[in-house]
Amino acid sequence: VSPKNTQPMSKKSTNVVFRMPSELKNPATKLVMKNFADELKAQGRLTPTTLPYLYQLAYLHELNANLMADILFEGVTQVNNKGEVVKRPEVTAQKDFWNQYLSIAKELGLTIKSKVQISGKKDAKPTKAAPPVAKYLPKK
Repeated sequence: VSPKNTQPMSKKSTNVVFRMPSELKNPATKLVMKNFADELKAQGRLTPTTLPYLYQLAYLHELNANLMADILFEGVTQVNNKGEVVKRPEVTAQKDFWNQYLSIAKELGLTIKSKVQISGKKDAKPTKAAPPVAKYLPKK
């Protein structure tokens, strides 16, 4: 089941609570995930089917933060056994984790672009305004 298509199941779904995993130590991760959970709850989209996605987001955010700290401390490149300067494996892993994080956040409607797309779908009403090019075309 895609999290986009989840609807509040019943009044019982309002009792769904996101509990922060105890393994998470980064305060920024805790704050971001609390805000995401609060936002989904306010929209009525915090359901049992969205909880696994939130937990996955939390772990990806934590991994990303840890890798960024390592990259900032160690640098982006390293010298291998042949004496060549190469990209550190942490850089590739961080990029992969961040891409996974963004794709899940998009599915949940937690990125700016996905929020606009979701709100645009709700407010989409056909308009009968003439296209801008019409003022330049000769009238019949």
